[in-house]
Amino acid sequence: PTNPALSATLRHANPFYTSAPIVDVSAADFMSLSHLTTDGGTIGVWIRGGSTNFVGSYLTTSHAAGDGIRFDSVLPGSRLDHISALANGGNGILVNGPIDQIFDSEVSANQGGGIRLTAQTGVRLEANRVLDNRGAGIYLEATTFTTGTIVIGNENLALNRGNLVR
Repeated sequence: PTNPALSATLRHANPFYTSAPIVDVSAADFMSLSHLTTDGGTIGVWIRGGSTNFVGSYLTTSHAAGDGIRFDSVLPGSRLDHISALANGGNGILVNGPIDQIFDSEVSANQGGGIRLTAQTGVRLEANRVLDNRGAGIYLEATTFTTGTIVIGNENLALNRGNLVR
């Protein structure tokens, strides 16, 4: 939608016979996806196939059989903000590979972990609410050749931009 106060919702027409992600972004560089809600599917939003410089904002994923948002990343330069990943069958947000930032998001009631990040070279997690997930709240695995800075929260505590994990 062009109106930022509105959000479009996507779901499979017949979820009993359709086994696929709701949104599958493959080999799409410099793409933005915003103000979108997904319900169901095997994965809510899957970014893969070498997609770089992806920006996902104001996305809501719920009730996916697997991960709410899955991002198979190859290069830094992408970010997720204002994400709601709720009641998914896997992780709320799973990022395999580098991502620059995840901030101002709520990741709750997922059957796997809240935010799971693997093969990170540098990332900033700021002002996220990660609540009541079955697995780890935030799981971060850095590469052995990490060149960037990994920041969880904000250095300036007066800004109140820490992460709430419960």
